[in-house]
Formats: sequence, C-alpha cells, structure tokens
Amino acid sequence: MTKAAAYVRVSTSNQIDGESLSTQKSIIQAYCASKGWKLVNTFRDAGISGSNVDNRPALQALLAAVKTGEIEAVVVRDLSRFGRSARDLLNNLQALKDSSVTFISIKENIDGSDAYSQFMLTILAAISQLELEIITSRIKENRLARWRDRRIFCGKAPYGYIWNPKEKRIEIEPEQGEIYSIVVKEYLDLARSLNDISLELNAEGIPTRNGGSSKWFSGTLSKILKSADYCGEITVNRFITDVKGKIIGHRSESEHIIFEAPPLITRARWDRLQERLDSANSRSGRPSKME
Repeated sequence: MTKAAAYVRVSTSNQIDGESLSTQKSIIQAYCASKGWKLVNTFRDAGISGSNVDNRPALQALLAAVKTGEIEAVVVRDLSRFGRSARDLLNNLQALKDSSVTFISIKENIDGSDAYSQFMLTILAAISQLELEIITSRIKENRLARWRDRRIFCGKAPYGYIWNPKEKRIEIEPEQGEIYSIVVKEYLDLARSLNDISLELNAEGIPTRNGGSSKWFSGTLSKILKSADYCGEITVNRFITDVKGKIIGHRSESEHIIFEAPPLITRARWDRLQERLDSANSRSGRPSKME
C-alpha cells in the first residue's frame, strides 16, 4: 500500500481555526481512500504565506521526511498550496522526484510522475507566479492610492510625531516633541554641540525613535535638525528604494506626498537653525560664533 502524506496550508492567521485546513485534509483523505493509499501523515503550515518558503516549517519537515523514504506520495488540494513561486515550486518538486516520490495536485489533476505532468507543472507554476506578482502589484497600487489620499501613513512618522489611524492625521508625540524642542534650544540658543547633546540624551536614558538599546549620535541629531518636516509639512514618497530598503534614486516632486502636521518649529527659527548647522564643525557639530 502506497504511503502518502498530505500537505495543507492557509496563508493568514485568521484562517487557522477556520475550516480551510480541515477541508483540505478531508479532500486529500477522500482522494487517498479512492486510490487505496494509506495517509500516514499530514503536514500543516497555518497562517503562512505561500511565497515565504523558508518560513514554512511543515513544508521543510515534509521534504526531510521524503529524503528518509517514509513517504511515497505527496498530495495537495491544489498547486497554490505547495508554493506560489515557480522557482521554489519546481525545486521542491525536483526534490520529490529525486526521492522517487509521486506528487499529486487534486484540483489540477496532476500526477507529477510523467513527462506531461512535469510540463503542466512548469506552465502552472509560471501562471501561479504571474498571478502572485499581479496580486502584489495591485496591493501596492491600492496602498499607494490610500497613502496619496492621506488615509494611511506608510512607515514611521518622523521623530516627534505619531500617526493617529483613527483620526487619520499626524499628531505630536508629546515626549518626543518636547525632546526635539530641548535639542533645538540647546543647540541654537545655548550653542552646545550635537555631540554633547547626544551624550547627555544617552546618559539620561532618553529613547530614540527606534527605542530599545539604540543610541543617540551627533549624526542622528543633525539629520533630525536638518529636516523641514518639523515646520508643519511632512513630505514622504521622495525616494526610490530597492527590495532591501536602500535608497537608489529620487522621485520627482509630483510624486511626493505631503501630510500636514502641527509644527514644532517656526520657519524663521528653522532657517536660523540651518545657518548654524551649515557653519558647524563637521566633527563635533559645535556651531561657530555667528556674526
């Protein structure tokens, strides 16, 4: 009797306790019974995206079991359960083939053991990948549209501010706003160096925007003080980034998105601040005497 294993997956956490996993398993059980196969195990990945293969522990356990010879056939309800990336799907299928394990996708009526099925799997995997890319593109477009309409704020607001999702507006984060004002006063009015101010903030245990063990540095303060966002208009969507978030280019002004925010500094005072920053010693951040 052929020893078969079921692989079932749902892609969102709110489906974990729903009927999706049990429905998939029931369909696979019925299929195995019709073939006279023994269903020896069911591998479940609950609430995990099909595009994130590395974080699918049950799939990895299944592939490990395949290598030991414990399983002779792998059965899924449909191809998308086994993966949405053409490359990863075909790699996994090759692993099954190398261990002489049959792959069955019930919905597509695929038996991966013959040449025709291998051809169909390649085509279906490519289609599945295309569908994923289209869905991802639509999600990004929808997110950008909501961003442009100021219905959401993507990423973190600048230090000193917080996005209120209920009111759909930028608000001052009181503690951070106060720290910003103190830094401006000490640097602009008391002529203290950014290095000295950052050391003092660290000594007092004042958290940065990232919190945790993140420390203040003169460069961090310089970047904050150079930002015109604090004058009351927060400009986002200015840069083009790669998949790792590295800036690789600048967007045109027509693509910029501007959120109104309560100002933490007047424009005149901010201009004076820039003059001081421009005249500062590049190493210490200490402003030179103004004429």
